[in-house]
Amino acid sequence: MRHLSMIERFEAERRRCRLAYEKARRCHRGVGRAAQALRTATHAALRAEVCELRRLKRAVEQARRRESEPMPDLFLEDAHV
Repeated sequence: MRHLSMIERFEAERRRCRLAYEKARRCHRGVGRAAQALRTATHAALRAEVCELRRLKRAVEQARRRESEPMPDLFLEDAHV
């Protein structure tokens, strides 16, 4: 769940940067800095989403591998002892 809150945090930062960019564009001051901040926040949010998707993909692959492994028959192993 920590990853989801991280993505939400980056999205909030991206929204904040978007508002700052729009305000700077209306006032014609600091547009370059606001645009750079928006690009950075967008990149960070996308990177966080990609990391989360990779983590989920690994979890699914591990679960699939566990399902395909044969279960040891504990009753037969105890019988041979």
